[in-house]
Amino acid sequence: MTTAAVRSHWVCIVIGIWNYDEGGRLESLQDVEQEHAEVTQAVLDSGLCEREDVYSLANATYDEVKEAIQKAVDSLKRCSKLLVVYMGHSYCDEKNRNHTWIVPSPGLKWNNCILLEDEVARQVSKEGSDTRFLDICWIFSSCRTDCAYSRLFGQPEPVAAPVYSSNDTHWKFYACPKRHEVMDTPFLGCVLASLLRAHPDSLQSLLRKLKDEVRYVSLGEVHPELLEDPTRDVTLFGTAAVPRRPIMTDAVLFFLEKAVLMRQHLVELVSREISNYASARAGLAALADVVKGSSDWVFDLSLQLAVLKEESLLSVKEAVEKYKVENERLQERRVPQEEVNSWGKIPKESVRSFLTALCNRDLAELTPEVSNATRKYLRKMAQAHRKVSYPTSLGGASSGIRESVKIGGSVGTLSFEEQDAFFEEVTRLAEILNISVDMAHFGTGCLLIVLILSRPLLVHQKQAFCGELHAYLQSKEQSSLAFARKPVFQSSLPRADNLVDMVESIRSGLKSPVNSCWLNVRGLKALMAKWIDEGNFESGSASSDFRLRIVCREGEMEDGEWLRGTSDLQVVAEPTWPFWKQSSAFKELDAELTGLLHNLSKREMDGGLLWADTASFMDLALVISSLAAEPDLRDLVLRALRGDEASRCQGPRDLEIHLWEEILAGDKCSVEASTKSAHHSAELPAGTMARTTGELGDQGYRTSTSIPSGSSTAVAEVGGEKAVLDRLDQVEMLEGGKQLLDQIEKFPQSKQCLLQLIAVARFMSAAAFPQFVDVLRGLSQPVATRGSSASDHNEEIDEGLAQTLEKLRDDIEKEGVDRAIDLFIEEWN
Repeated sequence: MTTAAVRSHWVCIVIGIWNYDEGGRLESLQDVEQEHAEVTQAVLDSGLCEREDVYSLANATYDEVKEAIQKAVDSLKRCSKLLVVYMGHSYCDEKNRNHTWIVPSPGLKWNNCILLEDEVARQVSKEGSDTRFLDICWIFSSCRTDCAYSRLFGQPEPVAAPVYSSNDTHWKFYACPKRHEVMDTPFLGCVLASLLRAHPDSLQSLLRKLKDEVRYVSLGEVHPELLEDPTRDVTLFGTAAVPRRPIMTDAVLFFLEKAVLMRQHLVELVSREISNYASARAGLAALADVVKGSSDWVFDLSLQLAVLKEESLLSVKEAVEKYKVENERLQERRVPQEEVNSWGKIPKESVRSFLTALCNRDLAELTPEVSNATRKYLRKMAQAHRKVSYPTSLGGASSGIRESVKIGGSVGTLSFEEQDAFFEEVTRLAEILNISVDMAHFGTGCLLIVLILSRPLLVHQKQAFCGELHAYLQSKEQSSLAFARKPVFQSSLPRADNLVDMVESIRSGLKSPVNSCWLNVRGLKALMAKWIDEGNFESGSASSDFRLRIVCREGEMEDGEWLRGTSDLQVVAEPTWPFWKQSSAFKELDAELTGLLHNLSKREMDGGLLWADTASFMDLALVISSLAAEPDLRDLVLRALRGDEASRCQGPRDLEIHLWEEILAGDKCSVEASTKSAHHSAELPAGTMARTTGELGDQGYRTSTSIPSGSSTAVAEVGGEKAVLDRLDQVEMLEGGKQLLDQIEKFPQSKQCLLQLIAVARFMSAAAFPQFVDVLRGLSQPVATRGSSASDHNEEIDEGLAQTLEKLRDDIEKEGVDRAIDLFIEEWN
């Protein structure tokens, strides 16, 4: 033990609770045991504490936790450091300063819970902390579910705030923002253990590295929150910190987060391999190196599906590297950016349900048909969740003068009640000055008030505004606002302009004015609700008829989160069950399907909660209706919902997984049939160009894809062998048509793409179709080669030409037939 490296007296409390009651009220947490062991051992290995100053509690009871806290506090000396780490179930309580109720074992009742931050502070205050100048750090590796969603018996009681000493320094680090749920993974504990063993030089550097490291190693699954970052740093070790190369950049994380199937699989692999942290970290960093740079190709579903077959980070890295080399000439992404962005609308739980079902099937044969089917189903899920298109033109107050007022201090943890009270006071002051207000939170402990002015404020007006606001802050002795510093005007708007522009564009379109708005998720939802209530979204509906979700690049944001920017921000409106079952969309479904949905809505969860009262039920209902709208899938959907296995599903998510398993199993049959027919086609002599029944079996020609204009009408495709053969005859009759058909026989991938294109209704009737044939004939002409075989060169041409035709198909979905053909000719003529 390197006690010589320790510069001050440290005491550590490490609490891990993973065994909960068997009554089903709280699930046991399988990964917490590993986290607890890793952190306890790392504290000892690092030399941060003497063994007698480490209080390690495994599956401790209420009394055991309180006793350990008291003993740990009793052992503190002048200038001691106290580190408290908790892993287990927990709840965030906005009525108690947004502090955290931890749930000791067995976790049945609220009176068995402990408000951990306050309990430690209360014990410290009893011991005369004013004279000891302590440094206290809390680290929580736990979800922060809202108390309202607790499954515990009883209700949490209000707890009087302890007396905090201004001489003590407090640090609070949470695995996720308030009211978030975080999956049961060992990410934070294993990362913390690794950083402790690396001997960081200060608490500040430890927590900041911990925040970034956890975000990267979890691929955005966990977004830690560091609160109350003091200006005074706390030394951990006398030695210099060991430098750590970042796992990846934000740009690489962006691409991996957007590749929704690959990302979820990687999260599972990292979680599985993280017990050997150094190896897992190196594997993830190596993968990030392959992805960095121009990485749009990561979205290709053929790559994402290939990754699902891999069982280690190393094999994933090798598969991605191989794909990158083989596709280095790929100039255009195979999935349009708009479609990739639309995947972000799909709830994360629905993506997991789909991925679970997908991984349960045999992925040995990754044919183009499998990629096309997967893409189709992702598109269906995305279409089921409507994006709200708010106005983008600015007007009204948005063109005014902007000033900003900064309030420093511990104001980042305001409860909703405190926000509302502060909101009213600022609005009152703004009305006196006849100005509009936006309020944003940036960094740690900093609140920014953005004033929208029709004319500049005079010096005495600024002084009056800050003076009255400061007096209000000082009056809030029992609030987080009591720790705020005096408001001051600033000369610039750091990182706020784009958010203000967005809010002002919405606010300027309202019939009745809204003078103030918080630049957080809750504030944006309130503003959008008013905009919907004024009839801007759906005629005859109100905001209460929808569940509003704010989605950013990392996924859905919670009400307590602050907006960080407008890039990739989407507002998604999902109908509630009472509203949707009365809507025309629901009534357009056939009686059998509506009856099944009604029956599902009345089923009960284990605790007696109706399925219809859960958010996951509407996710399920929207997916069911979207899939059943496809004629080829309707009977399969009904059969899956009627079966005995469906009746045994315990909740909407279980049934959603079962539904996808049945859909994918049915789709597998058609994929196998088309694969066999493709082998049969390869044996036919040249010149037959898909003129057999076998090749035209079921290769996805009847797959419906949405028109990007937002219409619910699908791009119609001709069905049946005879219709396609007739169209081939028409191509052959055109000038250069026969030559095109003969040439493209040498390119099997391109041939399949051409068949899919001519199966699209209106494609051959487009005015520019004859010119398209002429351009494609030129692109498919044989080229003389040197130094390589003709077959190798044909494969290269085939790959590039197939990608070009796939892009044309994407453009048809996005731009329409006529415009897509015009773009193709313009690019390649």
